[in-house]
Amino acid sequence: MVVCDDGLQHYTLQRDIEIAAFDDRGIGNGWLLPAGPLREPWPARKRQGLDLVLHTGQQAAFDGFTSTRCLADEAYAMNGNRIALASLQGRPVTAMAGIANPEAFFLMLKARGLSLQNAVALPDHYEFSGSDLTGLEGQTVLCTEKDAVKLFPLAEAARLELLAVPLVFSPEPAFFAAFDALLAPQLSSPLPSKHGHQTA
Repeated sequence: MVVCDDGLQHYTLQRDIEIAAFDDRGIGNGWLLPAGPLREPWPARKRQGLDLVLHTGQQAAFDGFTSTRCLADEAYAMNGNRIALASLQGRPVTAMAGIANPEAFFLMLKARGLSLQNAVALPDHYEFSGSDLTGLEGQTVLCTEKDAVKLFPLAEAARLELLAVPLVFSPEPAFFAAFDALLAPQLSSPLPSKHGHQTA
């Protein structure tokens, strides 16, 4: 089984199950990127054979399965050591995020009782360099797992306490039941995908 992030936009990719995910913005202003949050027209895309709709935010904007998101109880360092988030309460920390919605990460840290001395919001898929860590020597810096992949290899990271905080993402049980029901016949049948190849 191959799972593709953003696979719906690869029109020549044959797929067997299609899942569309929405955050709290829902369809927003209804416009496509960069004028709005949509990657494809909605609800036109839904009528083209989407199998499941999953909402990842706090409030579902329309029908679909829901999920919950929260931070893990522990953060981990480059050497694999794990540190309880609760142990960082009362300590000044810097949070750094180069994701689609950095503020969501910062709010979740605050909700866990952490005091953010500094919150560095960067563009999604930001390419970190050593200069981004300049001036943070000796400090405790929290980042997402997505950003840790780029930050941990930097030589400058060894000069501070850099901790990645995992996100615990839990779709509702009904989503997995619906997914399993779609997956079972795909795994037992050699027939081509019902979605086939698309040209637009």
